[in-house]
Parts: sequence; structure tokens; C-alpha cells
Amino acid sequence: MFGFGDDFSIEIQQVPWLFWANLLVMLLLLFLLYHLVSIMGFDGADTAPSAPTQKSKDFGSRSYRASTSSSITRKIFPDELIKMKENQSHPTVIVGRITSTSNRRRNEQIQVIDEPSATKTMETSESYLPYSPCSWLELARRAGPLLLIRKRQLHQNPVSSRAFAAKNMDANCQQVVVLPWFAFGHMLPFLEFSKRLATNGIHVHFVSSPKNIQRLPTIPDDLARLINLVQIPLPSVEGLPDNAEATIDLPLEQVQYLKKAYDGIQGSFEKLVGQILPDLVVCDFISCWVPETAAKFGIPSAFLSAFSAATLAFIGPPTELRSNSRVKEDDFQVVPDWIPFPSTVAYPSFQAKRICHNINIPDVTGKSSGERLALTLEGCSFILVRGCREFEGEYINLLNKLYQKPVIPVGLLPPLPIDRSSTRTKETNWSDNFKWLDKHSPGSVIFVGFGSEYKLSVDQVRELAYGLELADAPFIWALKKPEGIDSSNLLPPGFQDRILDRGLVCLGWAPQLEILDHPAIGGCVFHSGWGSIIESLFYGHNLILLPMVADQGLNAKLMVEKGIGLEVERNEDGSFTRTAIARSIRLVMFEQEGESLRVKAGQMRSIFANQALHENYIKRFVQFMGCCKRNEHLLPEK
Repeated sequence: MFGFGDDFSIEIQQVPWLFWANLLVMLLLLFLLYHLVSIMGFDGADTAPSAPTQKSKDFGSRSYRASTSSSITRKIFPDELIKMKENQSHPTVIVGRITSTSNRRRNEQIQVIDEPSATKTMETSESYLPYSPCSWLELARRAGPLLLIRKRQLHQNPVSSRAFAAKNMDANCQQVVVLPWFAFGHMLPFLEFSKRLATNGIHVHFVSSPKNIQRLPTIPDDLARLINLVQIPLPSVEGLPDNAEATIDLPLEQVQYLKKAYDGIQGSFEKLVGQILPDLVVCDFISCWVPETAAKFGIPSAFLSAFSAATLAFIGPPTELRSNSRVKEDDFQVVPDWIPFPSTVAYPSFQAKRICHNINIPDVTGKSSGERLALTLEGCSFILVRGCREFEGEYINLLNKLYQKPVIPVGLLPPLPIDRSSTRTKETNWSDNFKWLDKHSPGSVIFVGFGSEYKLSVDQVRELAYGLELADAPFIWALKKPEGIDSSNLLPPGFQDRILDRGLVCLGWAPQLEILDHPAIGGCVFHSGWGSIIESLFYGHNLILLPMVADQGLNAKLMVEKGIGLEVERNEDGSFTRTAIARSIRLVMFEQEGESLRVKAGQMRSIFANQALHENYIKRFVQFMGCCKRNEHLLPEK
């Protein structure tokens, strides 16, 4: 009946199971033969250059066309891709588009493109989406996206600021590229985050400008091989002074030109990412173009917030930032409707005008801060927050709802314990100042400082000086001299003589962490920067809050809301009086009315100084990265 002869037909009728067994064997042989031919590439194009369109059959697992450096086309199956991933020296580049036909699972095509220009066109088209290299196991189950897989080349970056030998790179370890905004209030927490990742065996490429790299704290010897400091020079921009590479180098009105220069490193940064091909790119909100850059290579991106979760919650989701629903100063002085629980976090009147302007009005770059944040939030794969649930749990939970994508706390990134015996000998210029502190009883001295960014005006310096004098308490003041002012004219006449026995004024840079670590320090008068709050509460110090710019007003309100700080009373224009300064210091440090503040600030050490707690947050994030690498569905769709 099958045309094999009568004898065969009779035999089959007598032994029907034998016929089916032979048929099964024949089909199996045909399957193995076809499979072997497919793998070897003998399909009519095994030695020819890549054709624009190639067709491959599917037998249970999809096969894909691969364009290699020699333009030879052959089929690659998902299991082979996994093996290729383990072989870090493999130069294969796969670029193409899988297109479904009448049968999605059985008949698919992939277009192979070698030319960079053509690839770029595909990547910018809405029809092509980058396929994340962290999802190898998902590869066989997806149809439709752009398939872009490039093997990592382990090498020393030519623009690196230090020797980063390939022998130190473990091919199985994950790599992360980190790009902070060029402000030390951002670079320092990003560097601390990088050190925590390196502690967990992740290789970090920390990117900044040459001058900024030189000004960063020294990387500990045990982490130096895992942290690659990469220098990308800033382009020349009209309006940006020479050698100005961070916000600390500029007055506030010129920071917009630094943003323009910062945007100008996009091409160099893209080239760097293409060379390294990391597992993750971490960016700041100013670098709103980073998510798109990472997506070109199929790499997930994360926005690491240097702000508190409460600040992000107040600013709101991208939809609100784009809706222009808050265009008046008054809109920023009230708690927004999307915060569903009791909160006092809102800007004071003297800060609201500038915040309203920054969020809504474009600068010389053509973008406002609100637009940059919206673009970053929309483009990134997930958000990392410098915070913990033990302190800001309700705000972190709210962010998950507002952003509709993973929001992952990475801990407060508190300072590591200081070895006093070794660090003080290095800071010889400060040895006398520490000896002065040694003479005071524990918890009796107030530290006064306003961070690396903000410089008080002459009027503010003098009013603060009079306030410290009226408070009649020991203090050490790290004072940054305003531009163009002679030191002799900065402080009130006779001030230094009057406070000689109980006050110390130190002009210029100060080792803030070591000062806060000294047992004599008991309280802080400062600007309410999120990093300084973390450092102060790490030691359980009392907080006298005097916010000036940016997120500081929101941070101060959060500390008051938590009952662990007191904000100095201000006038409508933001000015303060010596009486308000003195009254705040006495209340927080000595009076019975401030007892609860002192108790709660001391209790915060159990959270802020709990190294095990914050290390656990980092470990969980590292585990999250590993899960993403194995299962792309954990990441949101682009």
C-alpha cells in the first residue's frame, strides 16, 4: 500500500507494530540528518556573504542567523548562544530581526545586517526593539524584537585613569557602568554605591571627567582592582569657564552650561558602553539620554537617586512632570494629592520659586530638570533609591505605585567605620583642630557646615556667627569663603577674639566624617543635604536644620516629620536671624523641650549605623541583578 512491494505489505499486515517501528526510525533519521545539515550551515549559503534575508526552520527550538566578523552566515541555536556567552573571547555579533509569518512557532525569518549604519537605522526604528543580553534563556521564547548579542571583550579602556589589567577581570563576574551627575553631592554616593558593589565581587566602571576623578576619595586597596575610574573629557562649551568640571566650580547661574557640556559626552559614553558591554548601566537623572544609549546595546539601565524617597515622591511620576499641573510657586508649598498618607514634606516658600522654575523652565540645554527626570524615569528599566524601608518604607512603597516599575532600595550607603589612629596622622593640617576637640567633653560641641556645594553669602555668614556666639555653646565651623571676599572681612569684627575659648572657625575644606566621628561632637547645624543627614544620624547627632537649595527643604521637613530634627525659623525671603539660630541650638542641645529630639536622634543609630542592614540591601540588589540575567521577564518591557 506504500509502494514497497507485496511481500513488505503482507509482512506489515502480519506484524503491524514492526511497520510503525520502522517508520519511527526513518523519521528519526531524517530529523537527525536535517538537524546536522542545519548546524553545519549547508543550506546553500554556508560560504556566501550574508544575504539580506535568510530563512530557517524550527524543530522544537528556534535557530537564528549569525553574522560574524567575516560575514559568513550560519545557524545558531539558543543552547549554543548560552555556550557562546560563557566563552567571553568569542567575537560573534548577532544583529537581526525575527519576523513572524503564518506560523509563529514554525516559520520565522531573521534579517542579518553587518553595516553599522544599517544597524543604527534598525535600532532607532519603532519596529525594532533591543533584546537584553541578560535574557539568554528567554531567547528561544521570543519573536519580533531586534536580536543584538555581542560578546564582551575584556580589555583595558584606553581612556581609563588607572591601569585596569584584564588579568584582574573574572570573566564570569558581572560588570556595571556608573555615570553620576558632575556634582559631588551625587558623585560621592555613586562612588560609595560602586564600592559596595565591588565588595560583592562586581566590576564597576565609574565614569567622570578628568578633574573630578582626581578629586575623588582614594579607592581602598582591596577594591582598586574591581573599580575602574574612567575619564571622559568635557567638550568646550561657550559660557562654561575653563577647568570647571563640577557644580562646586561654578556659581548657581552657570550650572546650566555644565549640563550642556555633560550632554556633550554622550557620544564618548556610548562608545565606552559599546566597548565594555556591561550587564547594567547606572545613571543619574541629569543624564536622561543614558537609558536610550544602553538600549541600543540591549543593556538594562537603572536610575540611582541621590535623593531621599520622600523627595522623589513629592516630585511625582513622569505623567505629572509632563502635565504641567504645577506651574505656580504655591503648588510646591503643599503636599501633592498623590501622597495618600499624612505627610508634611513640601517646600518652604523661599525655595518654591526656584524649584518651580527648575522643574518647568528649560535652560540653555533646551530641557528643564523636570523633563530630564521624566525622561530618565520613563527610559530606565528600574529605579534604585538611596534609602531603606526601616526609615522611609511608606515613601518607597508609594514610588512603586507611582512609577509602575521596580523601585529597589539599596540601603542608605552609610560611611564605613573610621580608623582614627591612621586617618588623623594623614590630615596633618587638622591635627591641631582635633587636639582642640579632644579637650571637650563628649557630645558637647556643635559641628557647623554646609557641605561641598553651597557657599553662604557674607550676610548669612555674619548672622550665623552672631547666632553661634549668642548660643554660648562650643562649636567647630567648617566655613567656605565666598568668592571675591577677603577672609579678614568675612566674620564680624572681634568675633574670633570673643569666641576664642569655645569656638573654632576653619576656612576651606574639612574632613567632615572624621569631625562627626569625634566623641566631642553632639549636634550639627547644617544644610539638610541627604548625604549629610545620613552621616550625622550615623553617629546619632542632634540636628539643627538650615536648608538652602535643591532637595534640602524637603529633607528638613522629613526630619521634622520623623521627630528627629528642628528646622531654624526663617523669614519669608529665606533669611534668618541670630536669635533664631541661638534659640534652635539651645533647644536641641540643652533644653528639656528638646529631650525627645535628642532621644530619637540617638535611636536612629540602630538604622543608620547598622552596616549589616545596609549590606543586606546591596546583597539583595546583587541577587536581583543575577535573577534579571537569568530571567528577563523580571525587567519591565521597554
